Amino acid sequence: MIEKIVHYLSEPVDNASVVFFRMAFGAMMVVEILYEYLTGNLKHVWADPQLHFYYAGFSWLPEVSGDAMFVLFGIAGGCALLVSIGLFYRVAAAFFAIGYSYIFLIEQAAYQNHLYLFCLLGILMVVLPLNRSASMDVRLGRLTRESQISRWVVWLLRFQIGVVYFFGGISKLNADWFGGEPMRMWLARRTDYAVIGPFVHDEWLVSIFTFGGLFFDLLIVGFLLWKKTRWPAFMAVVLFNITNAFLFKIGPFPWVMLLATPIFFEPDWPRRLSLYLRRTPAKPIKGQPFGVQPMEPPKHQNSVLTFVGLYVVWQLLMPLRPFLYPNNASWSDEAHFFSWRMMLRDKTVSEARVIIHDPESLENKEVDPATYMEPWQRNIMFGNPELIRQFSNFIAERARDSGRIMEPAVYARVLVSLNGRTPELLIDPTADLSAQAWSFRSADWIMPAPE
Repeated sequence: MIEKIVHYLSEPVDNASVVFFRMAFGAMMVVEILYEYLTGNLKHVWADPQLHFYYAGFSWLPEVSGDAMFVLFGIAGGCALLVSIGLFYRVAAAFFAIGYSYIFLIEQAAYQNHLYLFCLLGILMVVLPLNRSASMDVRLGRLTRESQISRWVVWLLRFQIGVVYFFGGISKLNADWFGGEPMRMWLARRTDYAVIGPFVHDEWLVSIFTFGGLFFDLLIVGFLLWKKTRWPAFMAVVLFNITNAFLFKIGPFPWVMLLATPIFFEPDWPRRLSLYLRRTPAKPIKGQPFGVQPMEPPKHQNSVLTFVGLYVVWQLLMPLRPFLYPNNASWSDEAHFFSWRMMLRDKTVSEARVIIHDPESLENKEVDPATYMEPWQRNIMFGNPELIRQFSNFIAERARDSGRIMEPAVYARVLVSLNGRTPELLIDPTADLSAQAWSFRSADWIMPAPE
């Protein structure tokens, strides 16, 4: 059985679909970076902040801000363009993956699932040979044109997009989602929308969005893979993502997923579409998929396949982390990131105070976060215990360095409402947060999630 699977995945197929994927991804990244610049997000999210929140294990990254961040985004955008047209593809893909991953990792408060997905796809661009056709590298004679690729490349890209949908559905298997929250709250704020506006308070519409989203995420990959249901499923993908884009304003994520979905069609679909538009009859090669020619095994195949195997395992295990923690990830944020937990919660902070305590003088002083961070960072920080811990450590370190307080203690009183519940304490107000370190274990200073 395993030998058959390996043989199937090693077979050559038309590379037209993965080439389209490369071109669409690169173009989308150029548009995304231009969007960040034109909307001012680049300035107030990435360039302006003087304090950045790091991911566990990445506090060593040097901080870049101001004009240097504009330069970094420009380099990433230029590399994305080179990836799209297939010029100096490997080098451009590597620089894009490194640069964009740095941008992503430098600010945990700005986490978005689509930014994480962009990093992953950028890494895959480096590994996968997607520039063997319809690329400037081929046109300039830097590479020999090839019209085929190993089948596992197509399936790896399908896997990556499928993981996003499937685990997005798995994360919705919780009491709040089945109870209609936070969808009920979000729809209630959209009374001015055309078509659905008059019905946003109706339970039947809440149920359609709630259970429709759940079943879509869980089942859409299977329907896309089955030829008999592929076209209806694709139409559902179009409707689903366009609805998300205009109704919930979640940035470029829906458009990226929409452009990525054709990877589930037959590998030669762009070539067939091109021939159809030119009214040229298709002539499949006897005994082989359309457009496929014999090919030599790629160099370093064993190393690449080892990486792919580890990558697949990683992508399957990371979204399962929330189930290992006793607290609700929507409340505690433990293992919330990198798990494709999308549109699951609405957190409202009703009270937020950070106090620095001097054990010698017994003096307490309230800290104003606005002194150290942007308003958007403050709003996100007080809903995320880990970010509050990092800020508390930062405040204590500054107090020690200035010599004002030798052994400072930092406490926080934060009341948060999760999905419309009565506000409750998010973290233990008696815990000295400056003495807390990040751990793989569940933090005992985070209060239990409300029932």
